[in-house]
Amino acid sequence: MSRNDVVIGSAGDRDRLIGLFHVAARVAAAIVFVIGFAAFAYWVFPRARWLDVLLTSRGITIKTNAAVAMMLIGASLFIRVDERRLKSGPMHRLAQTMAVLASVIGGATFFQHVSGCDLHIDQLLFTEPPGVAATASPNRMGPPASLSFFLGGIALLMLDVRTRRGGRRHSPAQYIGVFIGLIALQAILGYTFHASALYSISRLTGIAAHTAVALGAIAAGLLLARPRDGLMSLVSSDDAGGRMARRLVVPAIVIPFVLGWLRTIGENAGFYDPGFGRAVLILALTVSFTTLILWNAWLLSEESRQRGRVEAERERAIASLNVSERRLSIAQITAEAGAWDLDLRSGEVFWSPEYYRLFGLNPSAPPSMDAFYQSIHPDDRERIKQEVAELIRAAGEVRIEYRINHPQRGERWLAGRGNIISEGGRPVRMIGLSMDITRRKTAELDAERARAEAQRANRAKDEFLAVLSHELRTPLTPVLGTVQLMQEDASLPASVIESAAMIRRNIELEARLIDDLLDLTAVSRGKLSLRLTEMDAHEALTRAIEICRADIDAKRLQLHIDASARQHTLRADGPRLQQVLWNLIKNAVKFTPVGGRIEVVTSNDADGRWQLTVTDTGVGIDAALLPGIFDAFEQGGADRTRQFGGLGLGLTISKAIVDLHGGSIEARSDGQERGATFTLAIATVATQAPLPSASLITSGANGRPLDGNGAKILLVEDHLDTSRAMCRLLRSFGYDVTAVQNAAEAERAAAEAAFDLLISDLGLPDNSGHELLRRLRDRGAAMKAIAVSGYGMDEDKRRSLDCGFVEHLTKPIDIEQLRAAVGRVMGSSTN
Repeated sequence: MSRNDVVIGSAGDRDRLIGLFHVAARVAAAIVFVIGFAAFAYWVFPRARWLDVLLTSRGITIKTNAAVAMMLIGASLFIRVDERRLKSGPMHRLAQTMAVLASVIGGATFFQHVSGCDLHIDQLLFTEPPGVAATASPNRMGPPASLSFFLGGIALLMLDVRTRRGGRRHSPAQYIGVFIGLIALQAILGYTFHASALYSISRLTGIAAHTAVALGAIAAGLLLARPRDGLMSLVSSDDAGGRMARRLVVPAIVIPFVLGWLRTIGENAGFYDPGFGRAVLILALTVSFTTLILWNAWLLSEESRQRGRVEAERERAIASLNVSERRLSIAQITAEAGAWDLDLRSGEVFWSPEYYRLFGLNPSAPPSMDAFYQSIHPDDRERIKQEVAELIRAAGEVRIEYRINHPQRGERWLAGRGNIISEGGRPVRMIGLSMDITRRKTAELDAERARAEAQRANRAKDEFLAVLSHELRTPLTPVLGTVQLMQEDASLPASVIESAAMIRRNIELEARLIDDLLDLTAVSRGKLSLRLTEMDAHEALTRAIEICRADIDAKRLQLHIDASARQHTLRADGPRLQQVLWNLIKNAVKFTPVGGRIEVVTSNDADGRWQLTVTDTGVGIDAALLPGIFDAFEQGGADRTRQFGGLGLGLTISKAIVDLHGGSIEARSDGQERGATFTLAIATVATQAPLPSASLITSGANGRPLDGNGAKILLVEDHLDTSRAMCRLLRSFGYDVTAVQNAAEAERAAAEAAFDLLISDLGLPDNSGHELLRRLRDRGAAMKAIAVSGYGMDEDKRRSLDCGFVEHLTKPIDIEQLRAAVGRVMGSSTN
């Protein structure tokens, strides 16, 4: 294919070709106007007679009225070329007016030629002497020009008129343009080949050469102004006929013209006689048109082969698309999904066959958004309408879930997934898939119900454990208090005191087991919390060692203590940290045989943390069990559990507490029967006056009773044995105790006398201890308060402190615990 050929391959290519035609039409209009203006200047300005050389051909001059008609038609055509211009407005009316005037001038002149009458319009503007060549009357344009201007003005008025015949749209203006072009071609051929009869007969063919050129330009402009319609639609089309027309029309006009002109020049120059010239012309025409036809046929053949390849590719693409569509259809059926496409501008909706099946809709029903919304469950309908409207406004990803009422399958859950397509920042389409998610949704709802049931079960379990803890702890309190008093009674026989000590150890062990179970519950639920304050780690270590002192002495263990840490002030939860220290020491005591050795060493590591190392010479830890030593219920096997007892929760709880403090705890052992080492590290805080370390470890509580100085205590406890035991303990400390069994009695007692301290159980028969304290405070009682309860979880303690209690003691309460708590609250100290 020639590089000069214009081939339409897309809508954009055709638009560019149409644009070129419009440019050519404007150029033709400009040529017509310029020729007319130059001719008019020839008449207006005498000094412009030099134009005579340009505007006069073989004695024939452009007439005045012809010049005016040319300017009118040229200007009107230039305006009317723009297809997008509105068919109303000032410019449109101006163009129409100019076309009418040109048609009137041409028509009136042609009427004079036909009728033989004189309308006196020829020399209305300028006069011309008679006898000018090819002029029937002075300054009167010839019949070809007058008829052409008359028809040209009509063609401009009919430029957008279309008619239908044989199923095709026709443009009358283009047919008029062809007729005007033939008139111009006749004159141009006459001038070119010196055939004067074609341009110089005054009442028949008289016309100036420049007028003939202008008429040819008018014809071209009328054809090119509307290239999408009529005859020009063939030339501008993107099919084979259009391409062939664009290749052949211009050569079919130019080749004969050029060859005839060359023949004439050769004959006039005497190179050959007319007979030879005709033979050469025929030969040249034959060769030229044969070449042109063969060249065009070759191009059409190439296009056909290319089209065949494209068609083959298209067929393969269609076949592949059909396979893909079948696969997609199968996939949609298998996945219970259906495709949809919504045009947001027109509201038109497309649903795939699978979509109809998914919703249980009649396949013959027209798709619409109203039908979609009617299929949605009434409880979800308004929500989905709002969500869809919001998605369209936001032009975001489509993700909606809703229920439908399927005619055969009942209530189903569907999910819509898709995208919104925008053009120029405005949403124009929404496309995607709808899928049946009933199984997943049912599973989610079942899982949610199971989760809710599990949460209810957990709450019930926690409540059960709390109640069980309370019920187990409460009876232990009077027993523990009684045996502690027996231990301190020097008048009792040694065997009785020893039996009391045995009872006390087992009661404390029972309480520890209960505490471990509650702590494990808090750890597993992530509800283990801390109350951080600045504390001395060595003081906590001293108390932990003293708690284990009896067990150490009973097994005759060697205890070596090295408190070398210079920084031992921590920001920690004191009771919880002491629980960890007690667990580590108790663990060493438990697994170390009689006569063994335990080392307790404190130091500051490279990061300045307080570090505690507890090393024993006990049973050790097997290497296979070492990685799970901090797991719940892990004691090194079932044999160890039966041998040493316990639940195996101490290390698990200890690690959880240390982790909450941001510290670390680890275990090491060289194997069974080779002992174990536990190392704890927690960050320290700066303190202005650190206490001496060694004195903390070597000194302990002397156990002597406090001097209560007769301070008055109101004890509220509904468990009679616990009340009696606590009364004996408190009175042994030197306090004046008034005991009542419920909140009403407590309020009456507080109204009758002033008390320094309230010790109240929280679970009273007629009210809670929290409410009792609130009511007493509302009545102006300024006494301090200690809560006593069998409920000992962190949230229980936190609630008591938030309510106004200074201390929360968990049953069973031993003598030292009670003495220390009352002393702290009342401001007493050990003697």
